[in-house]
Amino acid sequence: MKNQLVPSIASESTSDLLSTIADSALDAAIDSGALDGIPVVGLLTGFIKAARDIREKLLLKKLILFLKETESLTSAERSSFKSRFQNETASEDFGAIVVMLLDRSDDLTKPKILGRLLVAYAQGHFTQQDFLRLSSMVERSFSSDLPLLKGFTFGNWLGREAQAQNLASLGFLYQAGFDGGNVSEPNSGGILYQISQFGEWIIRYGLD
Repeated sequence: MKNQLVPSIASESTSDLLSTIADSALDAAIDSGALDGIPVVGLLTGFIKAARDIREKLLLKKLILFLKETESLTSAERSSFKSRFQNETASEDFGAIVVMLLDRSDDLTKPKILGRLLVAYAQGHFTQQDFLRLSSMVERSFSSDLPLLKGFTFGNWLGREAQAQNLASLGFLYQAGFDGGNVSEPNSGGILYQISQFGEWIIRYGLD
């Protein structure tokens, strides 16, 4: 079975179909087959109907949430995105990686973030390698930690050390020193963190 994610993103008909479906109505749209005209959706829907697989249906929902974020792409941006793949094999390989990341996502927020990052990649804000690295980082993160990056540039994360350590282990932050604190303030000081380039990209392009 060919992976049709890239052609689905590049097609303006995908945007037309998704623009009329609210997030709250996705399950009904999936069950009715209203979105089967999207190549990658139609293929996956066929498997769901054959196997009645709950996991596959959840993947389909994640995929649609991802695709809905690409509605903002212009015709020129869709065409430019498609042209970045030298052949069908490269297109299928890229699509397979993205679908795998969506399948492994443990909530319905991450597909939306990945969709926004795909838009940023298609618009030329970073490379395909950066997009795939960012997407993998998001997939391995706690999505509730990511908004904590907003408005933070440098310093310690008093009271949120666990979140800071997790974000740093993924590459959204990096350790930039240590603050010895004040003897009269037991909870002062600690590791100083700086936002990385990947953290800045998530803030700018991935979060709503």
